[in-house]
Formats: sequence, C-alpha cells, structure tokens
Amino acid sequence: MAIVILGIILLVFYLLVKGLFTIASWLMPFLLIATLIINYKVVLDYITFLGQLLKNNPIMGVLGILMTFMLSPFVVAFLFAKALLYRKADQYFRKAEEAKTQRDGEYVDFEEIVEKEIPSRRIELPPLREKEPQKKSNSNDYDELFK
Repeated sequence: MAIVILGIILLVFYLLVKGLFTIASWLMPFLLIATLIINYKVVLDYITFLGQLLKNNPIMGVLGILMTFMLSPFVVAFLFAKALLYRKADQYFRKAEEAKTQRDGEYVDFEEIVEKEIPSRRIELPPLREKEPQKKSNSNDYDELFK
C-alpha cells in the first residue's frame, strides 16, 4: 500500500513539474525580451558569471552552461525576477534621493571669496646660542641608589 501511495505522489510531482516547465517554456521568449527591456545588464552579468565559472573551474562551467540550456525557462524566469527586483530597488533609491534633496535642498555652486592680504609683521628673534656641551661625570643618580 505504501508503494502505491509513493508512486501516486511521485506521479503527481512529475506532472506538476512537467506542467510548470511547459508553461515556463511558452513564457520564456516574452520573459527574455521583457528582461532585456527592463535591465539588460542582468543577462550580461549572468553570461559573464558563466564565462568566469568556465575560466576558473572548467568542469563546473560546462555543467553550468548545460544546466542553463536544459533549465532555460526557469533561468529566464529567474533573470526576469532579478531584473524586476533591481528596477524596484532603483526606484526606491531614487525616491529616497529625491526626498533627501527636497528635505536638505540642493547643493549650490560656491564662490570663492578672496580676502585682502594682511601684511605680516616679522618678529625678529635673537640669534640662536649654541648650547655648551655638558661635562660627563663619572657618577649618575642611578649609581647613587646603591651606595
């Protein structure tokens, strides 16, 4: 009985994944075009990532490229979601920057104010005297402690 239930669960899971893959395959061209329109750098970054992976670890790079082609509908859906996320974050940061500008005001160009030069008074100091060399004594304060 348990084997029959396990078989039914696996069949349902297989049909669910197959249906999702079919739907994603139909949507893939539209999602790819939308991703390129929203933020083409996401696709370029992914291609660069695969190139770096291929360069640094050839086995994982080839495996990554093969998995990209086999699971391309899901990869494109992931890239589409990433592009939407970047777009939303960019909009949020723009609003925050506008609010900050509105709150603090815009920076203005400054004018450099040239001050009149004040003539400096030179103070004349007496010439430096050379310090006389100190005479060396045979004893010092440290030696005095042990006497």
